[in-house]
Amino acid sequence: MNYQEGFLVDRITVRIGVTGTGSGSGTALVVHALDYYLNKRSRMRVFRKEPDRYLVIEEPEDRNDLDVMVAVIDPLPSSLESGAGKILELREQKTPVIWLLDRDNPGIDRPRLHRFLGFHPDHVQEDVPYETLCRAEYGLYEVCEMAELQGIRECAEHIERVYG
Repeated sequence: MNYQEGFLVDRITVRIGVTGTGSGSGTALVVHALDYYLNKRSRMRVFRKEPDRYLVIEEPEDRNDLDVMVAVIDPLPSSLESGAGKILELREQKTPVIWLLDRDNPGIDRPRLHRFLGFHPDHVQEDVPYETLCRAEYGLYEVCEMAELQGIRECAEHIERVYG
């Protein structure tokens, strides 16, 4: 048993913040997929939290109150330019950050991207067709296929190893 704020609890809740440099659909996808993967549930549109285990928060206001952040980097130049300030903020904060490169495709110049960022992302998410994102967002099918996407699975497994 763990001791937290004067109460005995079976397991301390892991607070996971998710943010992104893109338009937000990729961030939403990762929130849903992480939620599915970590809680072993099946529907995309339902936000859940398991209070004795994980709490996934999209775009948290207070990042210092989190155990870990998942930062989704959209490699499009316009997204990198608009998100540069957020990337710098995340690099300077005390909360650990897992960097997830979203929408990876052969057109991305990886060495140039790494030079711009100043680091290599922890996980790389394969490019997801826009139609797949829309179908998943509207919950027309179960999200298990989405949770198998490489970068999301690796990211969730990393959280599970460190905090599980």
